[in-house]
Amino acid sequence: MKKWMLFLVLSSLPLTAWGASPELRALERVFTQRFESGYEERYCGANIMGLLDAARKNKVAVGEARMLRIENKGFSVFGMVNAEQARGHRGPEERNWYHHVVLEFECHVLDFDFGNEPRVLPLGEYVERMFLDEDPKPKFGFYVGRDRKLDDYAVTPHLASDYFAGSEKPLPTVTLRELVASCR
Repeated sequence: MKKWMLFLVLSSLPLTAWGASPELRALERVFTQRFESGYEERYCGANIMGLLDAARKNKVAVGEARMLRIENKGFSVFGMVNAEQARGHRGPEERNWYHHVVLEFECHVLDFDFGNEPRVLPLGEYVERMFLDEDPKPKFGFYVGRDRKLDDYAVTPHLASDYFAGSEKPLPTVTLRELVASCR
């Protein structure tokens, strides 16, 4: 019983309790503040740009953060990005989008559309929970499969420093598989 309670306490602690850098802890605080007040449904890119602007206003050094645009370049789900734990009105739910934009900083992801509470997760865990952990026999929705998503989902990074400079030139596009491997 004690181990179960310890797990609950530890899993509810914010990222700051796990030895993250001061910049990541500061960014997490700004993200948590904006999760409710700075969120606009169906505007993931604008939500991330608002987070970057708020971080800059709070003097958080996030120039090396990357805005990640995720698209499905394959034919599954009619070319849409299939999210398993998207923010919903009654809790996390499956959603399909034409694209999705999140912020990655120090191999951690900040996503206003992941679940219904502000969470900053390591990139690999985020990808697993948001996109890959799907029911192989859903009652409604689609089953794509992890390997197909890892290879078909294309991720185009944009440096936050370029956004601040007004020149959002993309970095080379990689697959979701390559992105996850880059943060191991």
